[in-house]
Amino acid sequence: MHALARLALFEARNNGIPSESVADAIRVLDEANLDTCEGQYRDITLQERLDVGVDEYLSMSESQTGALLACALQLGARAGGETGEAVAGGLNEFGRKLGAAIRVADDCDLFWPDGERDETRQGRLVAKKKTLPVAYVVESGSPTHRRRVGEIYMQRVIDPASIVSLTELLDAAEARKFSLTTISHLLDEAMSALEAAKLPPVAIELLSEAACFLAMPDGVVAPRAATGKSTTGGEA
Repeated sequence: MHALARLALFEARNNGIPSESVADAIRVLDEANLDTCEGQYRDITLQERLDVGVDEYLSMSESQTGALLACALQLGARAGGETGEAVAGGLNEFGRKLGAAIRVADDCDLFWPDGERDETRQGRLVAKKKTLPVAYVVESGSPTHRRRVGEIYMQRVIDPASIVSLTELLDAAEARKFSLTTISHLLDEAMSALEAAKLPPVAIELLSEAACFLAMPDGVVAPRAATGKSTTGGEA
């Protein structure tokens, strides 16, 4: 896929795009690919560790899930003639924060699905893949909650029956509330990055709507730029 993407960018020269612009686009792509691979490696190494904090988990998520989103946004801006550093930096930050928010939303869906549990995705938990709710309890939970999480994750693979107990433990530690709040904060940071890039209002509105569609489970407050109103119905 990486090779195909590079070849597609090289083809842009046949449409009158300067070689310098093509080279810059390929640099953005290659940097994103390396960042994604690093994020995947970090995700694997966290799998066998319990001492994974919130900041470390979110940093990994920005690379693994957010880097390619950031790349796509930057390439789209370059295709539209927007090549300034402020725009590139803002879109890069927006994509990375959105990627992390999507990852946390996916974590929430593992423990608190809207409907029946997805058996395939539950494999992430059985294989001891780390999630934000678990990282939160390990970092900030009570000694009892941390001990119980440790006992569950000390298993070679997590017994599917233990997932129910783990979910109850996370509920008791208010990990779901923390995770939903984290998604809101990440989306707010993403919107701030767009505004700092001084993109046209219509672009900010469309990207905001896309971000909310991708990363907002029930219980998450929409960022102001997405709706212009608070969830209580008043003006934001």
